[in-house]
Amino acid sequence: MSTPPPPTANDSIQVFDKYGREFQVSREHWRNEVLPAALKSNWDNADALYGGILQALNDDFFEDVAGAAERLRELEPESARAATVLAFIRLRQKRIDEAQSLLEGYVSKHGPEGTVLNNLAKVHAERNEKDMVERTLWRSLEADPNNDNSVGWFEALARERGGSAAATEALKRIAALPGAWRARMHLARYALDARDAQGAMNLYREALGMVGADVPPEMLMTITGDLGKRGFLAQLLELALPRYVPETHGVMVGNNIIKAYLDSGRPGEARAVLERLYKLNRPDWKSALSFWDGQLMQAQSSRNVPIGPTIEMAMYVIDGPVWAHAASPVAKIFPPPAENAVRVAFVGCTAEVANAPATPQVQLADAAGRLSRIIPLYLSEQAQFHCGARVRSLFPWMDNAQGGSFVLTTLPTPDADAVARAKGGGACDYVVVTHVKGARDPWSATLKLIRCSDGKVLFQHEAFATADRTDIIGVELALELQRALEKHAATPAHLQSAYLPPAPPHLGHYMLRLEQLLAVRCARSASALHGIREIVEGAMHLCLDLPKSVTLRALLADIVARVRNIRPDVADEFAGRVRLLQEEHPLDEPAQSALDSLFAAAPQRA
Repeated sequence: MSTPPPPTANDSIQVFDKYGREFQVSREHWRNEVLPAALKSNWDNADALYGGILQALNDDFFEDVAGAAERLRELEPESARAATVLAFIRLRQKRIDEAQSLLEGYVSKHGPEGTVLNNLAKVHAERNEKDMVERTLWRSLEADPNNDNSVGWFEALARERGGSAAATEALKRIAALPGAWRARMHLARYALDARDAQGAMNLYREALGMVGADVPPEMLMTITGDLGKRGFLAQLLELALPRYVPETHGVMVGNNIIKAYLDSGRPGEARAVLERLYKLNRPDWKSALSFWDGQLMQAQSSRNVPIGPTIEMAMYVIDGPVWAHAASPVAKIFPPPAENAVRVAFVGCTAEVANAPATPQVQLADAAGRLSRIIPLYLSEQAQFHCGARVRSLFPWMDNAQGGSFVLTTLPTPDADAVARAKGGGACDYVVVTHVKGARDPWSATLKLIRCSDGKVLFQHEAFATADRTDIIGVELALELQRALEKHAATPAHLQSAYLPPAPPHLGHYMLRLEQLLAVRCARSASALHGIREIVEGAMHLCLDLPKSVTLRALLADIVARVRNIRPDVADEFAGRVRLLQEEHPLDEPAQSALDSLFAAAPQRA
């Protein structure tokens, strides 16, 4: 155990709930409420109590676990860990004599033990007994030549005396002890710095041979980290891949392997490692894994073949809300409009952006591109549920080697082209054309209501908002469109009682999930999707924030069903959490049963 750094004033403790949601708990709340309760619940369980004490010490709560350390000593009066942890706390409390008595008492009774002697060296250091520090450290290393603190400390003392040459000699002295693999790791680092890759590899192989098949996580992390930092990527992969077990070595070693693959121009193999880590369902790894997901998507996009000066595209048609097609069980909750209702088509997917490329290219979606698809999706469901219209949204789509991409153009769709698109898939009475202006602040979006029979523009409006609050644009355009349809298309005032999108700040997240569901519906393969787990998770978190919302639950159900079509393994990762949501937060019937059936089995693509 080493002394942690002092906490900063705004430190918080990261925790996760059973749904995988991350929360930040203030240090004071953790210290005063969570920690005492956890220690009390494990008061008679030595292993669990020791784990709680270690976590508290890592959070610098040593005074708060002094009583627990005394209790551990009662439970395990002969154990090294009980003596060490209590001595460590006494040392932090400046009760140096007591710490020394505990540690020396253990050694006199049970013989030398590496961690006990390492902490005894800390006692001597506190008294500034330099000779005793080094002698005690060596005794610690004789007992356990791979004690991390002892190896590093012994090396540092030698370096203070005689620089790198003395440090190397000290490590060689340790390496002469039986089974001393850690000193070889440190010596390999010196070899790498001298560009002696072969010498380092020999040392690594010797060290790995000493531990056998079960390679300690810290060992593989050190090997991959040292090799990766110095650019020895082939050697990193050679040593790590046959020995890497995600369940054992986790995300830290996984990060190094993924980066090595990525830097070697092998994103497909990096993706395979990432997927193995995702399958372990560790919420505390989510941030790191999402980062690599984005990096890999960018790398694979940049390797795509140039498109050329023209684009071959198809039109993807969404009838009704994106989460409620006619064949879905959701239709039982949200019945479709009458057959003779006004038919309105929505055309968007155009946006002015800063620094637009001169030629077509494939890239990850940006905020303006997403907004160009969000607006027609949101307006269409508003028109159906508030105006009783039969709605259809049209999205240009290009098939490519990555499984397909949305097409975004920088100029607004001409009125005549919009009318032609609206008439192309069936008779539509009106077409709504939207265009995003995202090249400078404030952002804005324009809306036109055009009558298809004669191409006349009946209404137009522009809504403004800052780039971080584009949901305001959607709300304003929806209200204006509702008034325009009532005036020009004689749509009656209408409200489907089950339909209730969330209010801000959740509305912006809801709108984003609409666009992500569209991407899942359109994608021809998993390679066309970035952050597929975040799509499911984001929709689930919305449902947990507003557990009585039928609209949000219907959105989540359709996302899960469609993800199961394209990535059944990802849907399975969330099955337990979805089931828990349905059990803990049931909806009123018929919504609960209808959504249960949608969660249980994926419908055919529609």
